[in-house]
Amino acid sequence: MNKTKWNFKLTFKKQWTKEFRFWYKLFFGLIGLTMVTWGFFYGMSNNGINDKYKGSFIFYCLQTTSYFTWQTNMLVIVWFIYGAIHHDKEGRSGLNGINWSWAITTFITCTMLIPHLWFLPTELISNALAKKELADLGKEGWTYVREANNQTYGSELSGTVVVLITEFFHLLMPLSMIFYLCFWFKADKEYLVDLKKVMKQYIPFICLYPVLFSIVTICIGELKYLGGFKYDQQYPYFFFFIHENGHNPDYTWVIKAPDGHTEQTNWMSYPLAGIHISGAAWAIITTFLFLAIIIGFGTLYYWTLIKKANKIKNTVN
Repeated sequence: MNKTKWNFKLTFKKQWTKEFRFWYKLFFGLIGLTMVTWGFFYGMSNNGINDKYKGSFIFYCLQTTSYFTWQTNMLVIVWFIYGAIHHDKEGRSGLNGINWSWAITTFITCTMLIPHLWFLPTELISNALAKKELADLGKEGWTYVREANNQTYGSELSGTVVVLITEFFHLLMPLSMIFYLCFWFKADKEYLVDLKKVMKQYIPFICLYPVLFSIVTICIGELKYLGGFKYDQQYPYFFFFIHENGHNPDYTWVIKAPDGHTEQTNWMSYPLAGIHISGAAWAIITTFLFLAIIIGFGTLYYWTLIKKANKIKNTVN
């Protein structure tokens, strides 16, 4: 039996070029792929591999791809490109079917919300608490974030670029996927299930991803811990530092103040100064936050798809 090979020229339809949805997916797929490629090679600059990854390109690759942010953004990028290629199959089956599209949107929502509701606030609050200047929380916190990036990456330009790359993958790409699913995704009611089944079967299933991600990350981190890797090389995120007891005097930043002098900030209870919470406790807290986002937004997104499908059906009838 002869199998016909897939050919984009045979499946591409000229009328797609007149649809906003096609260009939207193609644009964000390509710009996302460009940014992730650029960010990957930019991370190798400034002697980054030698300083942080023991001169190992393989270690750098494994460390980079171990981030939840990288994994979920790659899912979105692949989804956009696949969706543009198979534009006419949207909402039916495959990667751009309803289930995959809904799951990927839910995952990338975690990528957007966790940093902005968890990581960034802890940095801002911790810096303000350390300086005892709660009235200047925003100003002092953002000064810390900017100066810490400059200190880490060697220059103000490098620190700024890192912030831009970070916001691209933690804000722009997630919003592009969320907006598409909620406003433009073609949800055929034939392929949807009722919300009760989603709550009982689908939600628990997609919760497996962050749970497995956490287990694998902790196992790999433990191997690095036993292998003598540096503190910041063991785990990709602070809430996985399970050996952190809330009083780590080795976690310091040397920050250049606006007037030119440098000062050393001791993070005695990373990530919140003055609040002594162990790394294991942070892991539990963040896990529940992940699950809450998946359950809440996963339900909301599927409910939105059902409402859209019902509206379309009623309009047709």
